Amino acid sequence: MRYTLTATFTLIAIVPVLFIGLWVERTSYLRVLSSVEEKHLLVAKNITNAVELYTHDAAALFDFLVESRSLNSWPEGATELAESLDFRHFAIISPAGRVISSLHHNGVDENILPQDGLTALAPLITEKGRHFSNVMADAEGQPTIYLVEKLPDGGTAIG
Repeated sequence: MRYTLTATFTLIAIVPVLFIGLWVERTSYLRVLSSVEEKHLLVAKNITNAVELYTHDAAALFDFLVESRSLNSWPEGATELAESLDFRHFAIISPAGRVISSLHHNGVDENILPQDGLTALAPLITEKGRHFSNVMADAEGQPTIYLVEKLPDGGTAIG
């Protein structure tokens, strides 16, 4: 009888301790999970803000270069500014697909088009205004996001 009572009291004492232990573990797990979610949200917001600022700057530079295309030469410092914003290329393409004007004088912009040529950018070229493409490989196989704008003279600005 003494053993039965001891076993019963031990069982009665262990059950609440187990439930309390599981409840504490679950609560702390949920707190940690919530903390991680908050940190991920903060990182996502920071990345979004950085990308938004970059796209604003890239679009402003692109518009500046498009407006400067009618000059005999590019404005001083335009190439350095483009390089500082990681523009690898900027060129004005004729309706026939030939490079009319290029920001880089060493022929770098000859490889500006994606691997599929102008056909890869055709949906963006037919729409009015400036458009960002999806990520696609350039002629050298590097992942690239293109800025494209159809010009009034029929040409296309690609950066």
